[in-house]
Amino acid sequence: MFKVVWFSRAEESADCYVVIDVFRATSFIVTALALGAKKIIPAQTTKEAFQLKKQTKERILLAGESRTKSIRGFDMNNSPSALDKSIKGKTIVHRTSAGTKVIRALMGKNVLIGSVLNASAVKEKMEREGYTKVCLVCCGLEAKEFALEDLYGAGCIAESLKPSNDFAILAKRVKEEDVRVCSGAKRLKEHGFEKDIGFCLQKDAFDVCPVLKNGAIAL
Repeated sequence: MFKVVWFSRAEESADCYVVIDVFRATSFIVTALALGAKKIIPAQTTKEAFQLKKQTKERILLAGESRTKSIRGFDMNNSPSALDKSIKGKTIVHRTSAGTKVIRALMGKNVLIGSVLNASAVKEKMEREGYTKVCLVCCGLEAKEFALEDLYGAGCIAESLKPSNDFAILAKRVKEEDVRVCSGAKRLKEHGFEKDIGFCLQKDAFDVCPVLKNGAIAL
């Protein structure tokens, strides 16, 4: 059984939470770890990201965005299509407007990181672990507003699962062509990140399922 919910409606009683922020936080996390990053530490704010970098002895890369824009002083933005193997073995502190905030709010629970890029790997992980009550948590715009791309991501993960609420039923009906013209895609184009749209919509590009544990995300 699975439900698709927005962040504000995540259920306390679920035994697994799959965080989905297709444009672009969870797509960035999946890609970075698939390319060999050591771990991702989610930060709620830009200030906290800089503090984490100071507090950690190992070399930290700062990555993220604020309202889609790059952050001054960060090593990279939130663009998964710009990542390469130079991040192999590195720890990344990641701050975004929605995805990392939602992940931080679910600390202490069983949290998987989902996207279109690793949809099948997430489903297989849920089945291996025997989770019976799953919440697919769509982050939306700034963890507040509806985002069609996240609903599509939920549908990709749950293709063969039995839905148990209306959003889950609707998720299975969203098409890729709808996402390519949605407001999230338009926002990326306006900020010069059009390449990320096609990149984030590659179904099952990576066979990895990141897991949140002890404050960090790793494989």
